[in-house]
This record gives sequence, structure tokens and C-alpha cells, in this order.
Amino acid sequence: MGEVTVRVVDMEYGVDGCVFRDADGNYSVYINARNSYEVQQETLKHELKHVLDNDFDNGLPIQLVEGA
Repeated sequence: MGEVTVRVVDMEYGVDGCVFRDADGNYSVYINARNSYEVQQETLKHELKHVLDNDFDNGLPIQLVEGA
């Protein structure tokens, strides 16, 4: 697993966070600064789970990964 960088930034309302992997295999996690600290912590756990579960390479559609 590559490095993980977490950034807390203003995002649109309704978006709690997201994670991206770059070409070097490093991850950038973005957390919505507009949310409460508690929601930010839950979002961070959720996004890190995607990294730990190897969701970028499992071949599953995002709807299935997110449980939608």
C-alpha cells in the first residue's frame, strides 16, 4: 500500500468525502470541512476502509462497493 494523505477541505453539501489513488499508488483522502468533527471521523474511517479493502483493484462497480 502506498502513502495516504488526508486533507480536510470545503466540499459541496451532501458530499462527506472521497479517496483517489494516483499513478504511483499513493492515496489522497478528502474530508468535507463543513461537516462536524464526528462526521469527519466516520468519513475518514469509511474512506480508509476502501484503501484497506483494496477497492480500487477488486473490479466491482462503485455502486456495489458503496452499498447503493
